[in-house]
Amino acid sequence: TMVVVASALRRLLLYEDAFGLTRLRFVAEATALWFGAIFALLIAAGAFTAVRRQLARIVIAGTSVGLLALSLLNPDGWIAERNVERWRETGRIDVAYLQTLSADAVPAIATLPPELRSRALAPLAAQLADEEPWSSYNSSRASARDAIAAQTQQPTHLDVAMQDLTS
Repeated sequence: TMVVVASALRRLLLYEDAFGLTRLRFVAEATALWFGAIFALLIAAGAFTAVRRQLARIVIAGTSVGLLALSLLNPDGWIAERNVERWRETGRIDVAYLQTLSADAVPAIATLPPELRSRALAPLAAQLADEEPWSSYNSSRASARDAIAAQTQQPTHLDVAMQDLTS
C-alpha cells in the first residue's frame, strides 16, 4: 500500500513539473502524504502496543495539525510562487489559471514581467476594486489592493517608449 501511495505522489509531482501546481494537485499531494502517514501509523500500531492504544488520538491530533498547517501555509500564495518559479525555469506559465487564484497569490504574481503580470492580475484587480465594509476586512485582500495599486503606478516598457516618442 505504501508503494501505491509513493507512486501516486510521484505521478502528481510529474504532473506538477509538466503543467504547474494547481489547487487540486496541491490537495491531492497533501492527501497522499496524509494517507502515507496513516499507513505508517498502522504499521507502528502493529509493532508497538503503546501506539496501538493511542492510535485514534494520534490520528486525530496529526490530522488536526496537518489541517492547521495547510491553513497557515497560504495555499494560493504557495501555488502562485511555485508556478512563478516554474516559469523562471521553463518559460511556461498558465496565466488563465493564475487569474483564478485568490488575493493571497498577488505578491507572487506581482514579480512577473509587466505583460504577464497585468494579464494575470486584471481579473483580481476588478474583484478587489470595490471597497469593503470594515466588518469584511481581510489582510490578504488589503495587501493585494496595495500591491496592485503599486503595480499600476509603475511605468511599463510601453509607457517609457511613449514618453521617449513624445519628448
